[in-house]
Amino acid sequence: MGGKAVVLWVPLLVQGRYAEYGETCSFTLRSGTADDGGALHDSEALLERAFAFSGDKRHIPVEEMTKINQAAVQAVNNSDAMCLPSTYVSLPVDDVFTHPGFGFRNVPGGARVYDLGAGLGKPTLRAVLFHGAAQGVGIELSETRWRAGCNVLKQLDLLLSKPASRPQKQAMATVELRLGNVLEADVSEATHVILFGTCFPSSMMVKLQQKLCSELEFGSRVFCVGDRGHWRPRLVSRGRRRVRAMQQGNAGDEIAHKV
Repeated sequence: MGGKAVVLWVPLLVQGRYAEYGETCSFTLRSGTADDGGALHDSEALLERAFAFSGDKRHIPVEEMTKINQAAVQAVNNSDAMCLPSTYVSLPVDDVFTHPGFGFRNVPGGARVYDLGAGLGKPTLRAVLFHGAAQGVGIELSETRWRAGCNVLKQLDLLLSKPASRPQKQAMATVELRLGNVLEADVSEATHVILFGTCFPSSMMVKLQQKLCSELEFGSRVFCVGDRGHWRPRLVSRGRRRVRAMQQGNAGDEIAHKV
């Protein structure tokens, strides 16, 4: 085998909090003993500490940039977007999560939020820690950014390792970061999807909308920015047993829902 040693590392698996398997890492938030919210009493400070050593990761290796750009462009010769698909900018998402057309209330079993092109996983973490989602899943093709996000989850595990740091009535929730192509990812379990497509070519936006329409369950919500007119106001596809449709929200909204 060329003299290489293969080491399998699954840290803190016994405690059941942080786990890393191949191309997926996850963090599970459980209840504790604090009656004042513990470290979650100030979630902003908690996240700031967790991200303190991650860096913004806007600059990634050239080979990763090439891989991401080629995966997005695919069959066409160039992108019609004003920026490269590998561009990474962290944008605020709290207004999206509290939007009446996207809210997490009254979702059986809790909201399952998927971020397509997740970077370091900030939106998925905010969905769980600030807005009560039961699951946050981020999908990212850059290994550099994915590993940085996994390091953030490790830091959270350390910061919340003591029962006294977690609230007594905390519902169990998970944050998962997956290394992969958003066009190939399984999104069938999502109740809410967010994607920032400003730098995605139009061909990719069309494929993403078709994918979401085909795979999401009825009642799912999708927030999309930067479709540049390629996101159709209404998209319908026929499956074997049922008609699947995505309907755009009111004028000015960027939220679609599966009906």
